[in-house]
Amino acid sequence: MTTVRNILPLIVLALATCIPSGSFAQKFVTYHGNKFELSERVDTITLTDPVTNTEVQKVISDISIPKKINGQRIYWDLEITTQPKPVGKNPPLNIFLLKKLSKQLGKLPDGVYNFEFNSVVINTKGVLVYYRFNGIHGINDVPDKLQKEIKTAVDKILSTPPAMIPGKLNGKPVNVFISHFGDEQTLRIEIKDHKLIHLE
Repeated sequence: MTTVRNILPLIVLALATCIPSGSFAQKFVTYHGNKFELSERVDTITLTDPVTNTEVQKVISDISIPKKINGQRIYWDLEITTQPKPVGKNPPLNIFLLKKLSKQLGKLPDGVYNFEFNSVVINTKGVLVYYRFNGIHGINDVPDKLQKEIKTAVDKILSTPPAMIPGKLNGKPVNVFISHFGDEQTLRIEIKDHKLIHLE
């Protein structure tokens, strides 16, 4: 039986507060009419246990994450009290996207691929306002023509993303960076007989 497993849901349990700190090189980009401030590098993040209120610093480097949208702060999902989630029976964003791409993905040779979709930001209205797609990569080379076709399809599909309930901090809607789709995160997919059979 063909199955698609979603083990990267948008709904996560916030066990710690994650706050970027350290050295930043700011960069500004305009994307779909919104102005984003990016942190080009974060040297450390501070993790705060919400029970004991103790802090631990973790060293990270060379990542680029959206920090503000139109001057408003973008919170990490681990900082907020209510996570963004699909409206009603809408599927999670990763499942929605990959199902819509079935025609293009069916052109890939059988094998396992990294689907490099990351840096997802959901705004205060529950709308997808920012993401990065860096192509599909695997043992089998993906022809440039197909890469371009898939990228064009991704942008078209996500121009009308599924409705979502925005994330909230103490009851107030906020802009949210989804850490499951962080800057270095990818979706691992398997294609067999021109069909997507596995996702992780």
